[in-house]
Amino acid sequence: MHLRKNNNRTLYAILLVFLAPIVLAHLLYNSGYGKLQYRTRGTLLTPPIAVTKQKNDYWQIASLESTTHNQQKYQTLEKRWLALGKDNQRVHLSVIATRPTEQQISSAWETLLVHNSTLLTLREMKSKNANACTLFIINPDNQAVMCYDEQNDLRDIDFDLRKLLKLSRI
Repeated sequence: MHLRKNNNRTLYAILLVFLAPIVLAHLLYNSGYGKLQYRTRGTLLTPPIAVTKQKNDYWQIASLESTTHNQQKYQTLEKRWLALGKDNQRVHLSVIATRPTEQQISSAWETLLVHNSTLLTLREMKSKNANACTLFIINPDNQAVMCYDEQNDLRDIDFDLRKLLKLSRI
C-alpha cells in the first residue's frame, strides 16, 4: 500500500498566483504610483456649470474674453479648431457674453449669451494651478465641463477635446 504525502505546495502556488497581483496593486497604489499623472490637461469642473438651459448638437470651445483682446491667441485657437478635420463640424467657437457683441475675429466665432450670474460664476472659476480660467469646453447639454487658464497651452485644449469627441455620441 502506497501512502500519499500531503503536499501543500500546490495550495501555496494557487494562493500565490491569485494573491500576488492584489498585493502588488495595493503596494503600488499606496506608494503613490500614478497619482501625479493627470488624465486631463485642463481642469475638470465637478459639478459641471450650467451655462444655458437649451441643448445643442455640438460641443463648444468658449472664451470669457473678447476675441479682439488677444488676437494672436485666438487665431491660433481657430487654426487648431480647423485642424480637427472632420470633427470641427461637431465643435463651435464661442465668446461668452451677456449681450451680443459685434467685434469678432472671423465668422467662425459666435456669441454665447448667458446671464450675469453665470458669467460671474465662470469668471470666479479657478484651474488646478489656482489661476483664473479663461477658456472652457462646453458639452452639448450646455454645461461647462473643463476650464483652462493662461498657463495652459492651446494644445492642451486640443488634446482634451479630441478625447471628449472620441467618447461622445454627438
